[in-house]
Amino acid sequence: MNKVQLIGNLARDPEFRNLSDGKRVASLRVMTETRSKGKKYTEGHSLSVYNQGLVTLIEKYCAKGDKIYISGSLRNTKWEQNGQTRYGYEIAVGPNDELEFLGSPRRESEPEPDNGHDYDA
Repeated sequence: MNKVQLIGNLARDPEFRNLSDGKRVASLRVMTETRSKGKKYTEGHSLSVYNQGLVTLIEKYCAKGDKIYISGSLRNTKWEQNGQTRYGYEIAVGPNDELEFLGSPRRESEPEPDNGHDYDA
């Protein structure tokens, strides 16, 4: 099983790009904290969100500093930088993954979950 779950804060505003098939991808940088033996460790995680519904929510509601819960799967990445091949990991968020808004320094209220209806219940 390849499953990653994170709770953290967005380190910067989300970035968006268009794929050749017309779909959009959101790129996020999420910072998490871990405490061990009295020390605090901060880790940065790169995420690519392919779930189109989540991309729309991220574009509408997410900004630097927001606290989120997100699930996805770990994926190896490879790129060229200054003539050298670099390797790393990212978390891919696809159609079966989740996003929850846990808090924002800018807003008092969070978006309501989308229940798929066009009316108020």
